[in-house]
Amino acid sequence: MQHAVQGKLVQQNPNDEPASELLKRIKSEKEQLIKDGKIKKEKPLPPITKDETPFELPKGWEWVRLGDIVNYGLTGSLEYSEELDKNMWILDLEDIEKVSSKLLIKNRIKNKTFNSTKKCFQKRDVLYGKLRPYLDKVIVADENGICTTEILPLRTYANLNPYYLRWVLKNPTFLQYVNQLTYGVKMPRLGTEDGKNAIIPLPPFAEQQRIVAKVDELMQIIDNLKV
Repeated sequence: MQHAVQGKLVQQNPNDEPASELLKRIKSEKEQLIKDGKIKKEKPLPPITKDETPFELPKGWEWVRLGDIVNYGLTGSLEYSEELDKNMWILDLEDIEKVSSKLLIKNRIKNKTFNSTKKCFQKRDVLYGKLRPYLDKVIVADENGICTTEILPLRTYANLNPYYLRWVLKNPTFLQYVNQLTYGVKMPRLGTEDGKNAIIPLPPFAEQQRIVAKVDELMQIIDNLKV
């Protein structure tokens, strides 16, 4: 994981479009969504200082704040009603295995009703377990659904690869960051502002694809060794 986010897992391609161009598209998409009234304009996050960066990035990469590249915590909420599609996926933290982030079970509303408010998510949203982050529960949704409010749906902008973001959120540097900042004694969780301000290494889009493919390949090898 650490090699992946430091640009040491796959070979660099100097012909890749730099991440700065992806950031321009993200900015443009967010401005259009604000103009269309689909998201609200938020206070700009602070510039990233040299002291915050834990390592040097390869050429073409950029340090970014998480809140600048995803729709952080702004997805809708849902209350139970009889009119809901009973085949809708309903996700709880216990449905995800700790550390491995494997989905253990996929429940449907027809076999698991609910009383509390749920967060809505869409296919390709990154679903991040903000309660007890040291349990390291992060998946990418393969269909639309709803989840407990202790799971944070993160929707990427400008086609940023959500599977790359998933591995970033599971790398040791990010885990160390969130575990230093979680609050609450009995049920520690990551706060919204701390989450938005987390810095993320962003490679060119083409390299995101290569990293995801390589990590998936290595994870398959590890799974085969466990058998």
